[in-house]
Amino acid sequence: MPNCAYNRCPGPPPGNIPSVVKGVLRCQHIHHSTSTTPHPPLHIHHSTSTILFITLLVIVAATFALVPHAYGLSSIPLGSVTGVSDPITCSSVNSAFYEGMNCYGATVSCPNTDDIGVTFGYIGPTGGGGSNGTIVFFAGSDGTSPYMDGGHYYAGAYVSSYTIVQFEWASAWEKASPSGTYPDSILAAACRPATLLYYFNNNSAIHSSSKAMCAQGSSAGSAAIAYSMSWYGAAGGSSGYLKNVELQSGPVLSEIDQGCYTKALAPVLTLCNSTSFCTTATQAEAAGGAWMDSAWYTANDETAINGWTAPLTGCGTSSGAGNLSTWQGMSIVDGSYSSVTPVFSFGSGVYKHGWLCYGYQSGTCTTNCPNNSAAQGYYWYEALNGASDLNFKVTGTQLCDNAEGVSEGTDPDSTGSEELAIANDMKSFCQ
Repeated sequence: MPNCAYNRCPGPPPGNIPSVVKGVLRCQHIHHSTSTTPHPPLHIHHSTSTILFITLLVIVAATFALVPHAYGLSSIPLGSVTGVSDPITCSSVNSAFYEGMNCYGATVSCPNTDDIGVTFGYIGPTGGGGSNGTIVFFAGSDGTSPYMDGGHYYAGAYVSSYTIVQFEWASAWEKASPSGTYPDSILAAACRPATLLYYFNNNSAIHSSSKAMCAQGSSAGSAAIAYSMSWYGAAGGSSGYLKNVELQSGPVLSEIDQGCYTKALAPVLTLCNSTSFCTTATQAEAAGGAWMDSAWYTANDETAINGWTAPLTGCGTSSGAGNLSTWQGMSIVDGSYSSVTPVFSFGSGVYKHGWLCYGYQSGTCTTNCPNNSAAQGYYWYEALNGASDLNFKVTGTQLCDNAEGVSEGTDPDSTGSEELAIANDMKSFCQ
């Protein structure tokens, strides 16, 4: 029986424009081994008690084997964080770090990638009433400056009750091998944010294991979180540790190949059309006027993809048709890694909320706007829904500031500030 996921364009560009997606299922073939080589019989003679003991072991092993199957515990290996420096004042590194933080330099090493430098800082809780947990911020774009979506609004909203963590990469985290030593795969490069997040979770100076571990990211930062969850074991099963994530305008790397079709051929998705995982007001606004977004990467995003995955070129143009399958293989939803299956069901203890731009403030949506962030993000949420993960919501933010400015927008459910709604959501579920 075929394994069904959600609509995307198969293989190289078809000869006609794909039909508008309205939650239509597509099917992928499951590849099974065709080997029929018999194994020689194994004759073992044991006492009855030994046989009972072995039977018990088999039952126990089978019981535990169900857990990885249910939550996909098989994940891509993480790397290491080494060479952590003595602390310095973060303001001397980058004013985007929250005031009062001390910063540390380190090196992140991952399989099939060049080593990369990172600077991270943390502070809190400052309220004196104990900690509710740790919140790690993931910046958009290439991550070479700390997360500052909404300025320091979110850090200020959390720091009294949480340890907050910011960081910046020495170069684009998505570029696996600037030296050319390894193939440039964003899926391989995603080991870096996943490894750093794991390091924060297991560093007792930053995070208490008895408290909640949470993350918030925008655009490519939300993609880094999704890669960490779906491919690197950060959520779900017995070894996952994330409790709550707030994903703004993304994850934008869910279906890279779909974004790299030409504009005319890229899929156009209809969002929140009678889907229970969208908030009540979001479903109502989508029903009132179809909420549609193209998965196509706008010019600035095409440039980024070409740079991160060079020598692959041609994202968004007909010359890139031969690279689509490679871009697909490094995507969050339809990526490919030997012996690893991506996870989209994380169990009832992991809450997720996606915040995508539905509408825009007058005069702000001009160059490269609207962009792909809503459609690309929606691919991941559809994958979660298809895997029967019910513990998440999607909000269509009104009056965004430019293509991805959900923090400056209005929440359709509360009709108040979206940044306040996001902050309240984090504080409610990061417990």
